[in-house]
Amino acid sequence: GSYIFDSLRPTGNAIFSGGSGASYTYTGHVQNFRKDGFDLHGASNGTNGTGHTYITWGWKAGTAYTPTASAYTSPTASINVAGGFGIYKVTDNSSASGSSVSHGLGVAPDMIFGKSLANAYNWDVYFRGVTSTSTRLILNSNGAVVTAAVYPTTPTSTNFYTAGTANHGAGDQIFYVWAAKAGVSAFGTYTGTGGALTVTYANSN
Repeated sequence: GSYIFDSLRPTGNAIFSGGSGASYTYTGHVQNFRKDGFDLHGASNGTNGTGHTYITWGWKAGTAYTPTASAYTSPTASINVAGGFGIYKVTDNSSASGSSVSHGLGVAPDMIFGKSLANAYNWDVYFRGVTSTSTRLILNSNGAVVTAAVYPTTPTSTNFYTAGTANHGAGDQIFYVWAAKAGVSAFGTYTGTGGALTVTYANSN
């Protein structure tokens, strides 16, 4: 798994993609985001061990956005419309299903990662064409699609929909949302053949 940091949470606050644990703060992790990278402080085998080589992935959001979020409190977000990416943080939700969060990306999302920051809940993954309104993938598992209505309504060009606290956990929750953009990103599936295979995504140029 990977350590995940974002600009909506305090610097140094991490969540781990390979586990279900709540977010936590450690001074050896990322301490500052820069326009051309980030700063690390202190030693951590996960991010800054002496002599270790690391790989990082970065998505720039950067534009402050206040979502319209039914049943949630304190919604905040950072989005990149041209890049088809957004980060959304909300708090609590007493509704069991059907709660909406506006994403501001202008097109329906293709992939969503959702995680409780306050509790040890699994990562909930929506992936267009793979999961449905009654199934999910679990990021911190190598298992197949499983039954769970954590995103009970198909995302639209305006909103994505969650199943509330009962499924995502009480307290703060984070959602990372991607939408395909021509020349930037593409999302899809393919079936292996066991031999040479060319994979082409429509509208990816």
